Amino acid sequence: MFSQTLFPLLMVLTFATVFVTPLINIDIEKWLRDQNSKFENNCQNNEVWRECAKNTEPTCPNQNPMVDNNCGQPRCQCKDGHFRDLNNKCVSKKNCPDDTANRVWTYLLNRDNN
Repeated sequence: MFSQTLFPLLMVLTFATVFVTPLINIDIEKWLRDQNSKFENNCQNNEVWRECAKNTEPTCPNQNPMVDNNCGQPRCQCKDGHFRDLNNKCVSKKNCPDDTANRVWTYLLNRDNN
């Protein structure tokens, strides 16, 4: 009796695993690609889409942040050699504000943490 109820169940599970699961996975993968492509196309000048985004992004006042090799949430980030400025734009090093402005900005960002 056990084998009579177990066999049909195994057949259904095998069918689902072999035929249904791949179809669902393909649709989910396509949906994820479609969702990501919407964001990829919204990156601003000097930004690139990163699936494995850096948790710490270089800014004008902190051009060499601590290295964190963990993946952050997928998002647009500055291209290599570019830094976030005071207006949240990615700019080249020569377009970063001078050092005095950087020190003021760093102070303003960190004063709430003290």
